[in-house]
Amino acid sequence: MAHPALQNPDELDRTIELALAEVEGDTLQALRNLVMRQRELEMELSRTVSAGYVRRRPAA
Repeated sequence: MAHPALQNPDELDRTIELALAEVEGDTLQALRNLVMRQRELEMELSRTVSAGYVRRRPAA
């Protein structure tokens, strides 16, 4: 199921506003934080996914 903030534009906007407020409106820093968190989540996911599953994925 999709995250509720992604389903509701008002919630998504509020989430963006909060992220910008955390860095006092510094858009570049907000993007840095987003990219860093995305990388952390990808690394975390890669540790939890079976190596066998990854090898058996069809080539794109």
